[in-house]
Amino acid sequence: MQQQSVDVAIVGAGAAGVGFGVVLRDLGLDCFAILERDEVEASFEQWPEQMRFITPSFTGEAFGHLDLNSIALETSPAYALQHEHPSGPEYAQYLRNVASYFDLPIARGVEVTEIIP
Repeated sequence: MQQQSVDVAIVGAGAAGVGFGVVLRDLGLDCFAILERDEVEASFEQWPEQMRFITPSFTGEAFGHLDLNSIALETSPAYALQHEHPSGPEYAQYLRNVASYFDLPIARGVEVTEIIP
């Protein structure tokens, strides 16, 4: 991978990393990268098949999100997946879709070994 200069490096393309990347996009910032060792939300892909979110996805959440499990305004795993309690792989797909829609700069295969502020 070619080195590029970034102002902000987000470690991990999980729910928090992808969500923060969306916030930076919403603020009009482009000089950031999300550093990921594997793939977008690989840990959710490893959930046992029967495991589901306890928190239901539903509308009416007070912070402007469409549902409790969303990571970005105007997105909803419940609407995208057509049910309230997504599995790990389903939620991982939601995160990949959000990352793709917002064209987030995710650098895959990056092992972060040290953080120097």
